[in-house]
Amino acid sequence: MGIRGILVSAVVVAVLAGCSAGDDASRDEHGDHGSPGAVIDVREAVEYYPACGDESLTIDGVAWYPYQPTNLADFPDDPLEDAGVTEAAALVDPVYLPIGAGTVAAAASAARAVAAASIAPPDPGDDIGTMVIYEGDFAYWVSDSGVSDGWLTTDVIDYDWIC
Repeated sequence: MGIRGILVSAVVVAVLAGCSAGDDASRDEHGDHGSPGAVIDVREAVEYYPACGDESLTIDGVAWYPYQPTNLADFPDDPLEDAGVTEAAALVDPVYLPIGAGTVAAAASAARAVAAASIAPPDPGDDIGTMVIYEGDFAYWVSDSGVSDGWLTTDVIDYDWIC
């Protein structure tokens, strides 16, 4: 291998090392970003459409990033019930499915895999919902239709896909 091959190999290794998320949870759409504390706010009619899973949501100047917690045992089983939400359109589907579970997540994964795919516009109730905000910079959002839901954090996340 000549000098050119060595240089190319060194560049490839450097690029791959730079792309690796490693153990830095702030750069990972999965991870342990901590655990939610007590409920501090519940917002209804929050407009958000997480079609690809990399869309941030900004509320009162605070950016929220969707992610898949690896420590779900430390999270509420039913965030809406824990927040005392009893009459909301978001209760259409009382089954709690975190991002990464069920057919919605499978569809989101497929959408990520095919970068050229177009995003379908939201059906009624898919882009508006209820947001439960917790101590520790965590939130749970569920669409009024019950089709989309998931956990968000204020930790900045750099996603490894573009939708």
